Amino acid sequence: MLETIQRGIETKVEDIFLVHQGIRTGANDAFMQPAGVVAKLPARERRFFREAVDAASFVNGEIESQKYLFIPEHTWKTEAEVKEAVPQFFEQHLRHKKEALAERKSLKREPRRRHRWWELTWERSWTFDGRPRLLSKRFGLYPAFARDYGGRFAVVQANAWMPTGAMADKNDDAVRDGLTAYWWLLNSRIAV
Repeated sequence: MLETIQRGIETKVEDIFLVHQGIRTGANDAFMQPAGVVAKLPARERRFFREAVDAASFVNGEIESQKYLFIPEHTWKTEAEVKEAVPQFFEQHLRHKKEALAERKSLKREPRRRHRWWELTWERSWTFDGRPRLLSKRFGLYPAFARDYGGRFAVVQANAWMPTGAMADKNDDAVRDGLTAYWWLLNSRIAV
């Protein structure tokens, strides 16, 4: 049946979506924090966190985020700048993990980055551009897709499906309608 479908349908995923792998932190225990932890931080520190999507966030085809991702500023060049910007988070969640964070494989491959141990392994610049998209679990069957119309979530343990071509060129309502149609299809037993 799969071969018949492949012969009969010329459209491929890449014709409709550009699929991006999510952010890699290299240390989720340091960068991903429960909502309750982030809520207790001072407001000036909370601005460095975004609602995050991990495997547990997918509930019946919707996103129910329970964690937040710490997103360091690119302008922070020294440990002192990090500590000044997020002193409570630094003391409670980063300082005692400094050695392990500096030893992440990705940082070892780039010695010039080792001194910036507080950075994410791969931030993925597209993740915060506000474009509508579908999100999918990295692994797992249906319902494995959810809609993120406002591009509001930090995609961590998931993939982002960004509309391309004709669908991306439509107005906002048409893009949402198209994403919803694919959301229904991709969460169906037929797609699985």
